[in-house]
Amino acid sequence: MIYHDSFGRAYYRQFVVVTDIDGLMVSGIFDDYDKAVGHVMVNLWEFSESYKEEGDWFKIGEPEYYDEGMHITIKFQSRHWDKPCEETYFILDYDTRKPELDKSKESKG
Repeated sequence: MIYHDSFGRAYYRQFVVVTDIDGLMVSGIFDDYDKAVGHVMVNLWEFSESYKEEGDWFKIGEPEYYDEGMHITIKFQSRHWDKPCEETYFILDYDTRKPELDKSKESKG
């Protein structure tokens, strides 16, 4: 996605999916925000299948938005564990400067 800031400078925006599972791990880079969200949701739904036995639980939190993107925190617990685990999935904006696509400045005369 190409966009221009208020000064007419062009940027190409991509969306990086990062997972915080005992450290940060990039799991995908997408040109489309909806595809990045879909990637995260499919991963979460597949992950939740591991916690279907009686006494297990898996909760997907509400998305939280901020300037650099958004994140979703999940909490889950196996019936065999003493306490739950928590992981966070991020969708971060990644902008690359594209000066060749800048809007030309009109001279005021």
